[in-house]
Amino acid sequence: MRAAPAAPLEAFEGVVAIDVGTSNAVCARWDPAAADPEVVSIEPVAVNVVDPHGLTVLAPGAALVGEAALAHPSAVNLYRSFRRALGGKHALRPAVAGKELVQVAPRALVTALVDALLRRAARSLGHERMRFPHVVLTVPASGDLALEYELRHALDRLDVQVTTAIDEASAACVAYLLAPVLGRGASERRADGGVLTPGERYLRDLELTPRADARAGTLALDATVLCVDTGGGTTDLALLELDVQQDAGKCQVHIEVRDTTGFPDLSGEGLTLSLFELLKRRLALALAHPRRAILGRAAAQEAAPRPHPWLAYHRLEAGPADGGVEMRLEDDLRLVESSWDAIASREPLRDAQRLAVDRLFPTTTLGAPKAGRRFRSAWFRWLWEEAERLKRAVSDERTALGVNRDDGDPLPTVRARLDLAGCPTFPHGVDLLARIAGPGLDLASPREQDALGLSSRDIDVLVERTGLPPLLEAVRKLTSGRGEGTKVHRLLLAGGGTHATRAVVVPALRRELGLKKEQVVFEPAEAKRAVARGACLWAVGTRLEGIEVLLEREPRCPVTLVLQSAVSHEVLFTEGQSIKRFSFAQPPHREGAEGDKLIMVGQEVGGRVEPCLMFDPRKGTPLPELGDLPILRRKDVVVKDVDAFLQFDVSGSTTEFFVRDPTAYTTTDEGLVPQWELFHKLRTEMSMTEVIAWLESAEHLRVPPPQDHAFHRYYLDEDRELYLVFHAQGRKLLCRGQVARPAQSGLPVELDPFSGVH
Repeated sequence: MRAAPAAPLEAFEGVVAIDVGTSNAVCARWDPAAADPEVVSIEPVAVNVVDPHGLTVLAPGAALVGEAALAHPSAVNLYRSFRRALGGKHALRPAVAGKELVQVAPRALVTALVDALLRRAARSLGHERMRFPHVVLTVPASGDLALEYELRHALDRLDVQVTTAIDEASAACVAYLLAPVLGRGASERRADGGVLTPGERYLRDLELTPRADARAGTLALDATVLCVDTGGGTTDLALLELDVQQDAGKCQVHIEVRDTTGFPDLSGEGLTLSLFELLKRRLALALAHPRRAILGRAAAQEAAPRPHPWLAYHRLEAGPADGGVEMRLEDDLRLVESSWDAIASREPLRDAQRLAVDRLFPTTTLGAPKAGRRFRSAWFRWLWEEAERLKRAVSDERTALGVNRDDGDPLPTVRARLDLAGCPTFPHGVDLLARIAGPGLDLASPREQDALGLSSRDIDVLVERTGLPPLLEAVRKLTSGRGEGTKVHRLLLAGGGTHATRAVVVPALRRELGLKKEQVVFEPAEAKRAVARGACLWAVGTRLEGIEVLLEREPRCPVTLVLQSAVSHEVLFTEGQSIKRFSFAQPPHREGAEGDKLIMVGQEVGGRVEPCLMFDPRKGTPLPELGDLPILRRKDVVVKDVDAFLQFDVSGSTTEFFVRDPTAYTTTDEGLVPQWELFHKLRTEMSMTEVIAWLESAEHLRVPPPQDHAFHRYYLDEDRELYLVFHAQGRKLLCRGQVARPAQSGLPVELDPFSGVH
């Protein structure tokens, strides 16, 4: 008996926005009946693949996410920090399925994570599953085409339409700039009993100064806001302009994104990795010579304990045939004694010193003997979690002490200590607490205060050294981009990493931008949620009641894209060029009408052209017929003849379409509509496939190319996805690019916390 078809899923009428970060993932949904976006999150970003084969089909229970992933008794198939690998050169280690190894793609892990987020959002609405027609996915501000491509297509299997038109820092800034009007319907009142207008709420909440040149009866406010979003993997920046016009009848809010940028040198996870390395070095010193590590130089002449604390473990790894284990470990102890100050410092170590530290506290799994990898993985996880815990403890305590106060008195140094009792023990390992503790050693208050933990100074030095220079460079680039420079009225801090970095970042940026304390905005409870909330509001746009909101972001090409060949290179789009969906780039016609040759598009990096996207016409699909386009069957559009409606302008290799007669009217079921308004509706509501099929119906684009040649027309959409129309005699194929392997930006293994080299 055939099973009854599954009932169609109920569709969510609002907007969903998702921020897939390196260390946490957040989903915000806006229900039209609600007053504020609702948020669900997953932290940490971790996926434990219970069923590697089931992961490929999203089988229920195939993967656990977040805390459930960490709590699972097996960590063999545990993946963390995998967003870094999207569009990257380095493949993830395969998952173990019985006696079989199954390759796991980063894209599949992102799909499982987002699927779990959407399920949680559905359960918060009283359903096990729902259909979410409108999903916004935020992307890094740096404009990594390979990463954006992988992010978009990770959601293909979830059957959701996704846009990546907004970057993370701009989204966080939108959340702040719309905060005064988020409480729709709230009857806030003035002292005289009247209801506060949106403009008055802006005046109060953002503490802006009204413009003196406003016409009578109008409240005019404006501000330029710089958002610094320090997440788990990168720091993103966005510069936005706000303009508010409030009169007796309505309020208009205009928000424009001026510019964005981003860099990986300052991040929450990168800082945790540096603290991990520092703690590992301090643990190695304490294991090599506990009294000297805890009591300081006064105990330097006391004999170090012998034998090497991990002798039994390293004998296990080396095997019985290796008789030189004891000698190597003795050499390690002598090297540590002679290099004590270097290892105790925050400076980089030499290779021999790093190896000695790892043999004193083994966490490196890359290239390690199979016999000890399970133990090393467990010690790595413990020390990583401790580094993250101590970082948060220090940051939270400094926040409680008022890290941004301006009274001139320095804050006391804040410290946090390792929980040695929590370190896992194994038959061949060492009990850290028993090894380090001894007569006259007070582990709770060691004479060397940072011997068994870290301090706020450790965090600040690392931020000053690695993160501050590129941050200041990025800020100067954004604020000096237009002539005499830009005056910033507000500095907004967002992202989970900001909790640890702001003690250094805030004073430096205040000096750089000339800001007062009250011009710096940081809301600790909203730091991680601001991106998803802001992206949700971005998509909602003008649906706010009682005001008109215009959100403008002119998408630009992040790099120069070049059509490559052995004969010549043709520039298609230049870096910073505005992306206009009703336009295309067409280089001269090329040989190869048979369509069996791969087509390479490169990106310009440092003056060189490197492969970026690859098109295979054999995988292209015929352009859909006009009658099959959903939007052109609607009675409120009624524009099928592109030649009668649009004209075009050619500049170099670029052709742009615009309205033939903006002042003319077209009859629709809604009455007479100006053609410029109809054009705006088409630009807003058409999918890119519909745009391409419609424009390609133009008479001059139906002319076939010469025999044995092909026309290439390249369309770039607001999500910065590139499409190729491969036009040979008798056929037109629509091709979507695949990320070329050389274009994938691989993270160096030493900067990847979970690469195994730590």
